Amino acid sequence: MNSETLQADAARTVAARADAGKWWLRLIAAALLSAAVFYARIPFAPFAALGLAMALLSFMPLGTRRLVLAAMVGMGTCQGAVLLFTTGIFQGPITAEFGWSHTAYFLVTPLSALGAIVTVPLIGGALDRFGVRRVVLPLVLLMVAMLVVYSRLTAHLWNLYVVAFLFAVLGAGTTSGAYARVITFWFDRQRGLALGAGLAGVGIGGATLSPLVAWMVSNAGWRNGFLGLALFILCVPLPILWLWLRDSPLEFGLGMDGEAAAPALREHATLPASGLSLAEGLRSPIFRRLVLMFVVLGFAMGGILLQMFPILTSLHIPSATAAGVLGTMGIAIIAGRALCGFLVDRFFAPRIAMAFLLGPVVGCAALASGVGGVVALAAALAVGLASGAEVDVLAYLTARYFGRRAYATLYLWIYVAWSTGSGVGPLLAAKVSDLTGSYSTALWIYSGLFAFATLMLLTLGRFPNWPDPTAPSTGDAPAR
Repeated sequence: MNSETLQADAARTVAARADAGKWWLRLIAAALLSAAVFYARIPFAPFAALGLAMALLSFMPLGTRRLVLAAMVGMGTCQGAVLLFTTGIFQGPITAEFGWSHTAYFLVTPLSALGAIVTVPLIGGALDRFGVRRVVLPLVLLMVAMLVVYSRLTAHLWNLYVVAFLFAVLGAGTTSGAYARVITFWFDRQRGLALGAGLAGVGIGGATLSPLVAWMVSNAGWRNGFLGLALFILCVPLPILWLWLRDSPLEFGLGMDGEAAAPALREHATLPASGLSLAEGLRSPIFRRLVLMFVVLGFAMGGILLQMFPILTSLHIPSATAAGVLGTMGIAIIAGRALCGFLVDRFFAPRIAMAFLLGPVVGCAALASGVGGVVALAAALAVGLASGAEVDVLAYLTARYFGRRAYATLYLWIYVAWSTGSGVGPLLAAKVSDLTGSYSTALWIYSGLFAFATLMLLTLGRFPNWPDPTAPSTGDAPAR
């Protein structure tokens, strides 16, 4: 039997394994989604989110699924996810015990944003220089330690603020910049879908983390809630990250997109990284446009998302229905990331982003006009879909316009711009509501900002042709 026959047999075996694994994952996804829809005794959101996760993994090439799963798990329990999905749960019992106002308690949010901003140069440089694994695993352990410190809070407000700031500083390297970078180094042709699947972990984490923490707090108190969350991260996500988070597919004998690594590359630790240096990227006009665009998008998206519940109830939509819409928006965020990722692999990404942003342009205008009922609910879900696509597009555009050489640092600077906008945006709606008794003016402004960001996408231009590390004679990114 000659070598060509052996290679053909091996290829058929790999294809059969991939096909079997794909259908097993889809069977599990169908079972979880069916249970979420038809079995009333179980919570809908966690089972639906886990079902979507299994479905997304089934579309990943064999050999890459463990990496994407690690990214999902990491994103679902990263510092940003913990802050976003548990701050409100701990708010009531902590403020009740210490007599703090809700305003004083929620100052942890801008402090966390400040902590992330001051660490961007250090964290981004470390990720680009040392790789994701060497940075993320120690920081996850430090994040667990800070959750234990949270459980020992005293009645002094400065204690809360110091812990919140340190939690943000130590956890900044565990957020989307790290996982977007590692996925970018694993995928090329399927990069959009892989980013959508991996970064959707934050929505999956929200759907599962929130009920888990709420259950622990209600049954064991807020201090034990922090300890339980720390133990959960230590026992579930950390082992998965330890086993499967790898900076290069070469560590598993693979090339880009799960294909067999070329013989010339198998002795290398990592694939070569082409693209702009950090200095070149920061001087690029495209970088400045992306920063401006994502500040605007963050302002509008943060404003509408964090105020969605009072906006819907102000339109005479029942509170229970509005709360249900918020839960469904979490699923819409996951769907938006997956659908956007699938499409940007096949079409020019800025045009796909424009299509997703049209939903919030029209949706905010409809809500500002005072529509209610089904139209208002549809507008809210359109915002959720666009929110899911937003960070996915940010990660994808950073890779295509700047390459992989200084990816993490450039991505994190743009992400900080987006985070800053999203942290300030809700204040507009709150202030307008206080002054006028209505959210209408703020919604018109948000609609206009979404339209402005949509038009800015027209100015970005074609992707550069970065060298493909697995085939030096071809381009890594098609100039479309």
